[in-house]
Amino acid sequence: MRALLVPAALLAVAALVGCSQPAAAPSSSPTASAEAAPSPSATPSPTPTPSPTPADPLAGWQEVATPNGTATFRVPPGWTAEVGGEQIEYDGETHWVNQIGLRDAAGELRLGYSDGPYDDVGALASFGVVRSAPVATLDEAERAAHDDVDPRYLDHHAIAWWTAGDGAPYIAHAGLANPPLGESQPTSIVIDGERSVSFGVREEFTSEADAVAWLESDDVALLLQIVATLDLTAIPAPALP
Repeated sequence: MRALLVPAALLAVAALVGCSQPAAAPSSSPTASAEAAPSPSATPSPTPTPSPTPADPLAGWQEVATPNGTATFRVPPGWTAEVGGEQIEYDGETHWVNQIGLRDAAGELRLGYSDGPYDDVGALASFGVVRSAPVATLDEAERAAHDDVDPRYLDHHAIAWWTAGDGAPYIAHAGLANPPLGESQPTSIVIDGERSVSFGVREEFTSEADAVAWLESDDVALLLQIVATLDLTAIPAPALP
């Protein structure tokens, strides 16, 4: 795929110029001869070293799609997806609820994805965000098609954060969320303009330090990397498989 550049060597040919008199009639002047100095050879340019192509961090990852086309994402080699769902009646229409469980190469359930017509009812709690990165789940055309939705609710991030309430354990969250607004914690159920979407995992810990240590781990970094591959299509809500 890379072109190999081989420079051509340039060779200068020396010119010889000579003058002489016939031997039968020698000249009183000495024989003169001159030789042109050879032109120096051109110095070859070094062969440029091709720039290395950055390795694709997601090479070999498998794509997973919801049955009704609402979303796709990718999982590492060896992971498996348990794809399911069901039809429900909601607001006078038949809708489809996607439910996907992701297991790692050892068979452990690591992440859950779901979407459909349900709502998240949040509660006030203390919280702390450990790390967060935006995820372009919707392109500009898909966002523009839902200009009646507050754009803040279409800003999705892959976030690791913890929450705690009075007398409750520390809950560590890792997954897709809306970033916190003011004193409100991140919301673990987001919208794509047509439906609610959940993609993540949560664990309980007895202390903030333990929760933060898990959220800072390479294990959670991999989970957020999977979440960051999510692509939502925002197709009409009552889309069936």
